[in-house]
Amino acid sequence: MNSNLQIGEITHALGLLPPEKITAVKDYVDFLSARYGTRSTIDESDEWTAEDLRNFAAASASHRETVVPWEEIEGGVPKDAQEDSGK
Repeated sequence: MNSNLQIGEITHALGLLPPEKITAVKDYVDFLSARYGTRSTIDESDEWTAEDLRNFAAASASHRETVVPWEEIEGGVPKDAQEDSGK
């Protein structure tokens, strides 16, 4: 079963429970999370790592292959702008 579907079903079911049962469910979820959940460290630094730079360069190169602005411009005016003005 899709986890997003499961989350939606659980959320719907929680909405049907009385408040004291929701507290019990939260306690159980906290227990399961502590026992089986994995926590990954989040890097909140705004410094660019070598991996960040490689990923950015790869994404830029990929985007460059899909966008060719010099084919879109004729006489310094984008072709679609020329078509709109009737030139």
